[in-house]
Amino acid sequence: DAVTIDCGYQMDTVFKFCNVKAREGVPFKLIPSRGNASKSYRQSRVVGRPGTGYHVTQFSGRGNVLVHNADHWRMQTQKMFLLPIGAPGSLAIYGKDHPKQRELADHICAERLVEYYKGATQDMYSWVMPPGRRNDLLDALVGAVVACHYMGARPAGIPQEVAKRAPRRRKRTSVTKI
Repeated sequence: DAVTIDCGYQMDTVFKFCNVKAREGVPFKLIPSRGNASKSYRQSRVVGRPGTGYHVTQFSGRGNVLVHNADHWRMQTQKMFLLPIGAPGSLAIYGKDHPKQRELADHICAERLVEYYKGATQDMYSWVMPPGRRNDLLDALVGAVVACHYMGARPAGIPQEVAKRAPRRRKRTSVTKI
């Protein structure tokens, strides 16, 4: 239903591509996206309804961007692999191409969460990635997980946002006196 493209590099090219393809009528939503570390993630200029650790914002002169807290979603994505296969919110790697699976697994495990502090206003994460390791495929997977959440999927442990309803008004009935 949706494809995210990281616009952290070559931003103008990504926006131009997304706009051209949207006009061509691709059968899915193309969304420029951007992950920010938790210490620099802020929900500002929110377009629509924000979600848990993500929101859509307007980049002036370019268009809408799906921005997410990369630290939070990296942790959530790695936790999804710890759930039993087939459990709600679980994530598994299928197929028989073992070299490609190994490469994906290496990228997913490249970064390790060494410290996590749940704060009153903001959570703090400390990730370590040994020299020489790559995490490009982890970043792509995190972007896909955020897109799934944005489109309505709910990983385990993430509460579904409850839509607030406007209070119901009582209908006025006219009373006639006899």
